[in-house]
Amino acid sequence: MLLVVVTVSMFSPILLSDVNEYYLKIVVCTLSDGKIVPKVIFKPHEIAYILCEYRPFLRKSETEYYCCFSYFIEVLDPINRRMFYKNNTVRTKVGENYVWKTYYSFQIRSSFYNGIYLAKITVHDFFAGKSFSSVSYFAVVESVPAALTLKATHSFRLGNPHKTNIKIDYLYVALITSNIYQKVVKGPVFSKNPLTMVSDIYGNKYAVYKDIKLAPGENFLLNINYTLVLKTFFINLNVSRDILKSIPANITIYLKPGPKIESDHPLIREKALELTEGKKTLLEMLYSIGCFVKSHITYTQMKVETSALQAYLSRKGDCTEYSMLFTALARAAGIPCRMVAGYGFIYFLPSQKERNITTTHAWCEVYVPNVGWVPVEPQAPGSIGSSAPAGYYIVLCRCPNRNTTLYGNKIKIKMLYRVFSGLYSTVQYSLNLHLIDKESIQIKITLIKYSKGYISVSGWVNKNIDKLKAIILKPNNSTKVIDIFVKNKYFSLNYRAYDKGLYRICLFYAGSEKYKASYTEINVFTEKEKSSITVHVDRQKVIKGEAVTITGQLNPPLSNQIILVKCVKGKQIFEYFAKTRGGKFKISVKLPSEGLWTIIVYWNGSVDYYSCKATVMVEVVSPPSLLEQVLEYKELIAVLILVLFIALLHRKIMKKSK
Repeated sequence: MLLVVVTVSMFSPILLSDVNEYYLKIVVCTLSDGKIVPKVIFKPHEIAYILCEYRPFLRKSETEYYCCFSYFIEVLDPINRRMFYKNNTVRTKVGENYVWKTYYSFQIRSSFYNGIYLAKITVHDFFAGKSFSSVSYFAVVESVPAALTLKATHSFRLGNPHKTNIKIDYLYVALITSNIYQKVVKGPVFSKNPLTMVSDIYGNKYAVYKDIKLAPGENFLLNINYTLVLKTFFINLNVSRDILKSIPANITIYLKPGPKIESDHPLIREKALELTEGKKTLLEMLYSIGCFVKSHITYTQMKVETSALQAYLSRKGDCTEYSMLFTALARAAGIPCRMVAGYGFIYFLPSQKERNITTTHAWCEVYVPNVGWVPVEPQAPGSIGSSAPAGYYIVLCRCPNRNTTLYGNKIKIKMLYRVFSGLYSTVQYSLNLHLIDKESIQIKITLIKYSKGYISVSGWVNKNIDKLKAIILKPNNSTKVIDIFVKNKYFSLNYRAYDKGLYRICLFYAGSEKYKASYTEINVFTEKEKSSITVHVDRQKVIKGEAVTITGQLNPPLSNQIILVKCVKGKQIFEYFAKTRGGKFKISVKLPSEGLWTIIVYWNGSVDYYSCKATVMVEVVSPPSLLEQVLEYKELIAVLILVLFIALLHRKIMKKSK
């Protein structure tokens, strides 16, 4: 066993926050070269560290400070199953600038699904009377696919262990059919064709065989082949319990008691009311019932099937008793529910290509209006809302052991039911699953650029898919998940990068029925860009009292930016402000005294650009005296006198000529 010792000081630089503000933060990290570093991509067997930091509200008592808050940390997988959780309450005496820090670690198991995971911390601060939450995202890759496409062979062997011939009059074999979490792409294909196929009112379908005769030691072998898709996805059950008022008439049968489902018994009804009273959503109701069933029953392999009431009273049972008790409580609470049977807990580890399953399993399905029948694993209430609660599931029988009439015979709903008189036959069955290889998805990046506050990423994929997911790890170690839509195999991402520093971006494809999961990682370093400003004045020498017009151009050519114009001469400082329009600005100022003025034009910058400034000089002079004005225009006056003299001389000459 590898022992790793981690101290809070190892990750303190990761959780940097302003201690003057209340804040909450969670970061998912890994251990690299003895250092804790944030990470968004994990593979099976790696260790993930969850680092948390919170500055609580404090209460002062004389000279001492106290905090009191509770926290709950959880990690949810792509189908909303809880893979890790911790909770605790902190009550302690602290310093004035106290910041609470903690960390937990957990291993990425090979049974984890490929996809995007959510790490969340929720804090309830008792002194503030408020709750706060913070989230972080990461992806698990090269693990269990989110959708399995496989070839399935359901095999049956009926044998004659006796010394005389035996006969099976009718044999009913349950068939795999499609629902929201399993899809039959092809099949059933039989090694021995049945007499017919029939369906019952509960949605079960059977292949019917007749007059099977077996000599001593002889076997009846039957293989039924399918191509299946098993899907994992999240079903939102966090809806008002009022949805249960709109149950279709054909579903109300699943609200009534049935054989071994004593939902009308006073003890069951009383417990169901206790568990669901005050619960506002369907999810809360189901979770409350599931948690009770899981804690109430001690798992015990039963030799004989009992009932919901007996399971409630004895507090022991196997998957059948768990399912019967859950079904009875759900029905008593007004939730349509049924027990189903088939194969469960189906996992394919990354290295596995084939599974052979010989053990059947029982679980439940609840009916949700506008959704359909949703699987519920009573032994794993934390997975309620997942299409694959504890691995993949394949259902064959709905309402097992209930009586029905098919093809003229009264039978019990089972995976295999025999109608015979005389000696019995032995039965063996198994389900062989073989993964079908999927096509690979290649994600190619053709452009990575940062400019004008935006990160631009462009590329293409080699198959026609709808979208990718981008997990963005920002310089402040927070994360964001966004959709990137793919059109004609090309995609582009334009992300507004307010924070400056290193961005780590994972482009992720979760996989589908046809394609494998795929991902690629890129790093983009962002920093503020340089800015500049050019300034002009209409005159560099002005008379006192006259206005100076200052014009300029800011680069980048942004609008609505505030430009500071500072006029300085010695201790005299005057400030003015102008607003840009397309980077251009204009302002007129009057400089109050004579002398050489320095005009400083300054822009404070932005989240994307550094600040900049420019300087011009303007001389202010006093108004000229009368003599100075005369002297200033002496040449003009001399010209005017000369012109006047010439005009008078011309006039005098003209008079003499007459």
